[in-house]
Amino acid sequence: MKIKLPILPRPDKLIQALCCLCLLALVAGCETPGPRGTGSDLASRAEAAMESGDYRRAAQSYERLAARASGDERKRWLLAAAEAWYFADERNRAMRNMREVGLPLAGDLTNAQSVLAAALEVESGKPQQALDRLRDLPPGVARSLAADALAVGSSAWFRLDDVTRGTRLLVERETWLENADQILANQRRLWEALRSAGPVDVADDSDAIVRGWIELSNAVAAYAGDPFAERAAMLRWREQWPGHPADAVLLERLLGDYQQSLRTPQRVALLLPLSGQVGQAGAALRDGFIAGHLDYGAMSGTRVVVYDTELEGAATSYRRAVEDGADFIVGPLIKDDVQAVLPLAPAGPPTLALNYLPTQIAAPRNFYQFALAPEHEARRVAQRAVAEGRTRAIALVPGNDWGQRVLTAFSMELEDRGGTLLTHATYDPSETDFSNAIKSALLLDRSYSRRRQISATIGQELEFEPRRRQDVDFIFVGAFARQARLMRPQLRFHYATGLPVYATASAYTANADLNRDINGVIFAVTPWELGTTNDTLQLQETIERFWPGRTDAGNPLYAMGYDAWRLVPLLASAAGLDSAFRGLTGDLSVGNDGRIVRLPALAVVDNGVAVPLGPIEDDGGDSGTDTATTAGAP
Repeated sequence: MKIKLPILPRPDKLIQALCCLCLLALVAGCETPGPRGTGSDLASRAEAAMESGDYRRAAQSYERLAARASGDERKRWLLAAAEAWYFADERNRAMRNMREVGLPLAGDLTNAQSVLAAALEVESGKPQQALDRLRDLPPGVARSLAADALAVGSSAWFRLDDVTRGTRLLVERETWLENADQILANQRRLWEALRSAGPVDVADDSDAIVRGWIELSNAVAAYAGDPFAERAAMLRWREQWPGHPADAVLLERLLGDYQQSLRTPQRVALLLPLSGQVGQAGAALRDGFIAGHLDYGAMSGTRVVVYDTELEGAATSYRRAVEDGADFIVGPLIKDDVQAVLPLAPAGPPTLALNYLPTQIAAPRNFYQFALAPEHEARRVAQRAVAEGRTRAIALVPGNDWGQRVLTAFSMELEDRGGTLLTHATYDPSETDFSNAIKSALLLDRSYSRRRQISATIGQELEFEPRRRQDVDFIFVGAFARQARLMRPQLRFHYATGLPVYATASAYTANADLNRDINGVIFAVTPWELGTTNDTLQLQETIERFWPGRTDAGNPLYAMGYDAWRLVPLLASAAGLDSAFRGLTGDLSVGNDGRIVRLPALAVVDNGVAVPLGPIEDDGGDSGTDTATTAGAP
């Protein structure tokens, strides 16, 4: 009986890496004889256990066979046991058997031992040692062992973050495989390694096949977690890379996987106010939602039916949608309407409300809530400030419910990340002079009070320049555009020059001339408003194509509607939304309470225009190099 020694990383535990191409010159093809004639029944059971994935049982059987044998035969069984323990994730037991095998071995067994030792070194965090070992393989090793060596070497290069070499070696490995099933498995292994590596740069002079693989992975990585967008990216890649090896069985399988992973509703009810005071908002959401359906819904055959909640009320619209056969409901929009449909939701289909319930009200299962809440923006700027090393803040917010909400969200996030809210002050948003709030937050009122006391004591006025507090790193402003434009010069007047200012999205308007008053302010914003992504341009083109003249780049409700469509199949699927995906309103994920958690983008106002901020280390989970961390001072 022949022992198979694939020495391959398991598909679900791909080690990720790559051996240099010169290794291919070292591999030829000959078969390795395995041990025969000892415990044939036990050997058959061991082999069957390996084939079925019961690696622990296989390893134990091989060890029993080794105990009955001696000499080279014993070493062969021990080597087989080591391989089985490797697949069983029992690295220490595998290494123990490898030590028992010892040396010398017959040539092919020595080579198999080297490849398995290299695989163990990769898993032990020693990829360079694994590559050095593989380079010492002699010419003429067995064909299957050469393929195994290339797989282990690829894992080592991926572990060393050399994705191009890792990809190249698995591409070359295909030439050593014997059938279509093995080639498909190798391509899946390469695909998983690339997805784990994330987006990477690829040199223009790289091998075309290698470059095609990396560009496929990069194209899909930009839409991680959004099956509709990932599928569209694959189809765009296919147009650019006809005849690429991936554009065959693997790509069709991947596209099929997306289709099978989703439970796409066949009839979606969209409940929005399309008349009355909020009719414009409802229309923008509707247009964005329908645009998402037009861009991504062709694969699903979903029918969208729109109900105007202003005409018959949210609860009646909800009941009628259920009676009409809706298997997913999106809406309503108004907070009171969301509460009105809540009692109906437990008996209804999955629902994505377009606003939040009050925090004290629990939502039933399959009731999700999505909103462009300012709390998301307050948390985001707190994350950014701390990531930039600014931990001590003062806050200026309006003295109303909106102001209290953003203040609470900001202070909680700041403190969770090790920062401190030194103080806050509230202002009346209907006024134009915010001096009292500013002086209170900056402790200038104390300075003025000291001047009055001294003047009263000595009986004459003093020449005096007030001094603001010096223990603050930045200012958080919760304000709408009008208040922000008025507050910024007042901060300068009150000696806050040099203090960075962070704000919510509401501080910004689409009017560049007006925004010049808030130059330097860092604020949270939807990617849609920045207009820098392919999805943004695609949505703008779709809306303009079907509804000419309606596109309003300053209205994030289009983006909210677009993202709402893309959330539907993810929430309707059994797996739900397991990870964040990059939407036009921000990075979206589902919290335990059914709320969609939104991580907005960040921008700084420069010459009245919002300029995207690059990520920095520890910036809410982002990484990279920031290009504008010094912006924001008054």
